[in-house]
Amino acid sequence: MTPGGRAGGYRLGMSIKMRTFLLTFVLTLVADLGLKEWVLHAIPYPTPRTGEITLIPDLFSLVHAKNPGAAFSAMRDFEGRMYVFAVFTVIAVVALGWAMRALRPEEKVQPLAIGLMLAGVLGNACDRLRFQEVTDMFKLYAGFEPLRSWTMERFGTNIWPIFNIADVVLLVGVGIFILRYLFERDSTTAEVDPGQAPDVA
Repeated sequence: MTPGGRAGGYRLGMSIKMRTFLLTFVLTLVADLGLKEWVLHAIPYPTPRTGEITLIPDLFSLVHAKNPGAAFSAMRDFEGRMYVFAVFTVIAVVALGWAMRALRPEEKVQPLAIGLMLAGVLGNACDRLRFQEVTDMFKLYAGFEPLRSWTMERFGTNIWPIFNIADVVLLVGVGIFILRYLFERDSTTAEVDPGQAPDVA
């Protein structure tokens, strides 16, 4: 082995982007699947009021819920939904893999975002493959006045659709990816001097 951690002229180890991606993806997926497995055994389904685990009174609780559909229970009654979910999962994995490959080796932010998105997609896909439905547990609700009355009047319910870690990290990953893209685009635009005429070959 040559000095500096080189062997045969090549540096050993993974790039920064791969380390960031793998660490984010593995930890997030394990957290999602682990919490779902705990909920399956620790919280009764459907969760009675006495079985609900309150984290923040009148605002945030842990429950055991199941969603056979997509976000906000979309397509829950559509018989071919599993085929749609399968196609979506394949397309998402391929697209994220392509995006990951296109990144620079030293990139840190976008690999984190891609790791979160991929963990979110595969976390819920694992549930659908096992049970044909997704296990949810986070219950966000307005149990105090006047917010309770306002949400009931405006939306007909005071409970936000119950969700899980995969849903959260997927949304966060998309947000980070878009913000990073917009920031890079603005930075590239700022580097161009608007008063400088373009070179003519």
